[in-house]
Order: sequence, then C-alpha cells, then structure tokens
Amino acid sequence: MKNQITSATILILLFAGLILNSCKKEETLAPGTGTSDILSENMALSRPTEINKNLPASIFAGAYTNATDTCLNPNIPPCTFNATITLSTTVSNGIIIQNFGAFGNSVMINASFYGYSIIVPVSQTLYGGLSVTAATGSVISATAPVKFRINYTWTDGIITETCKSTYTHN
Repeated sequence: MKNQITSATILILLFAGLILNSCKKEETLAPGTGTSDILSENMALSRPTEINKNLPASIFAGAYTNATDTCLNPNIPPCTFNATITLSTTVSNGIIIQNFGAFGNSVMINASFYGYSIIVPVSQTLYGGLSVTAATGSVISATAPVKFRINYTWTDGIITETCKSTYTHN
C-alpha cells in the first residue's frame, strides 16, 4: 500500500510539473527587439523528450574551440571563441565554464546540470562591474558532439544586454 501511495504521489507531482511548465506565458515585446526570440527559443529547448534522464556533467568536460555568442544589441557583433569546461569539485553535477560568453579566459561561471536543463546561479561576476543577472540553459545534444546553449543577461549597472552562448564540444 505504501508503495502505491508513493508511486501515485510521484505521478501526480510529475503531471503537475508538466502542466505548470507548459503554461509559461510568451512575452510580447516591441517588434524588432528580438528579446522574445531568445526567450522563446530557450523555452523550446527546455522541453526535452527525455526529461527524466540525468546527464553526467563529465560528458561536457573539455575544450570548446567553436563556441559562439550572439547578443540582441546589433552593435555587439556575434563572435566565435574558445572555452574550457571543467568539473566542479564542490557542486554535484556542476561545471565551471572558463571564458564564458567570450568575456575572457579569466572569466569563470559556475553551472550545473539537472536532466537536460542547465542551472546557472545569477549574480556571478564576469569582470569589473559586469555581472550575470539572469541565465538559463538547455542541452541540445547529449551525444557526440555534445552541445548546449545558455541564454543570459548581463549588466554593468547601467547597460543591460541579453545574449546566448552555444557550446559544441570538439
């Protein structure tokens, strides 16, 4: 009986999570701003077909020589850059992204994997007065070549910009 109650509770929680996740309201923004494009794209990526599969962070460790970063501001040109992913020694299923968003080799951001979602704690310093104020990510491919994307917003306290970085393992 206890196993049946536990199984029923788990099914109810999974069902409720799926319903709540599917009820996200799309943002309506001024035409041409592009912000809703990145947010909508991330919402689509955050709905993997294998939502219960836990991915080990170790499959994402290594060198990324063809990472890309694109921002909404047309004055910030898209770029290709090198990044290195190492495993966290303090966070379960965590990684450290060196040269996050092409901000420089000394810039390291912490993130962790939960299924196909990537959790990026906010308020991480990029350098100087720049910091990440929002970030979400999704695994695009968990098989070679592994690939993931992080959509993020950064600010220096005056200027705020929304960008997306895509990392494809070599």
